[in-house]
Amino acid sequence: MGAGLGLTQLIAFGTSLYLLTILSEPIRVSTGWGLPWITGGLSIGVLAGSVISPLVGRRIGRGQARQVLSLSSLCFAAGLTIIGLSSGLPIYIAGWILVGLGMASGLYDAVFSALGRFYGREARPIISSVALLGGFASTVFWVLSGALVELVGWRGTCFVYAGIHVLVALPLYRVLLPRSGRVAGEPATAPSVEGLAEDAAPRPVVVWLTAGIFMVEALVATTVGVHLVNLLLAQGLTTTAAIGAAALIGPAQVAARFAEMSAGSRFHPVLTTTGALIAICLGLAILAVWPGAVVPAIIMYGAGIGVFSIARGTLPLAIFGPGQYPVIMGRIARPIAITQAIAPTLGAFLVASMAPAHAFAVIALVALCCVFAALSLKVLASRVHQA
Repeated sequence: MGAGLGLTQLIAFGTSLYLLTILSEPIRVSTGWGLPWITGGLSIGVLAGSVISPLVGRRIGRGQARQVLSLSSLCFAAGLTIIGLSSGLPIYIAGWILVGLGMASGLYDAVFSALGRFYGREARPIISSVALLGGFASTVFWVLSGALVELVGWRGTCFVYAGIHVLVALPLYRVLLPRSGRVAGEPATAPSVEGLAEDAAPRPVVVWLTAGIFMVEALVATTVGVHLVNLLLAQGLTTTAAIGAAALIGPAQVAARFAEMSAGSRFHPVLTTTGALIAICLGLAILAVWPGAVVPAIIMYGAGIGVFSIARGTLPLAIFGPGQYPVIMGRIARPIAITQAIAPTLGAFLVASMAPAHAFAVIALVALCCVFAALSLKVLASRVHQA
């Protein structure tokens, strides 16, 4: 189960969020469109997906994960096909809207929600294994996209990826995911890690504190992901050194996810989430005050991001329980997606308005807010019944 769903996530991330890393320049050269419009397609797609996020959560909560995730493969395939066929920006944007619907219904939040609904408290190791394999998406698809662009062009690359969704990801969802909402043998109601029943209504403050943690982390991760190389260049690194340092994030994420999968079950998800956020803060702080230590700083930051991606699944499962989890994740996925969509623009303003060391310091302070929020979350969640 974990390996198969991990493969679907590798495909989904590689053909959506990581697609334009390699394809944006060939698209610009071929069409003459401006890069802001080309990359803006992804932001528009993310915003379009945020519209259906609550519906996705409700459907998964009702036991329809197999249908939702299968439909996500079809959305990805249709959107990539339209992007490949696009002769003008409106058609190109329409393709990204479909890809955005696929992202809303087929990336980590949807898969983790399904696993939490299926397996309850036993989902954590499967979530970790899915995130571990998904962490290879950038490495695999950047190389694959580069090779395919040389062989069949950017349009042909989109068509190949559409075919992979139909021929690989869709069959995996149909085979791996059970038809019913819960795996055979799992009780009808399962308590969460906090001891709350499935039908216990969480306090709004707990829901929105969780959402706030995920939104701020998305803001930090997206901003750094888009602007890291330029910030390192501004600190005096050569282009080769800056790209090489930034490339360490992927291996650091995978290594940290493997460690979490091996030993993370010994610790409460709030503890691993807090540790991940501290690592993110420390990595950014080191970049701000000690640019010469860029390699350990990037490794520490990447490790924190890697563990936090698992926390996206394990933390709300522990706090809300398998019954509430899909619905709540669907509800808070919309503000998270909006945050991801606006983060590159906010980051560009930050980068343009201050020195790189100050920019890293500001981002680190923003991430630090999440540390204090995570420390208070377990206490608040344990008092749900007192609301």
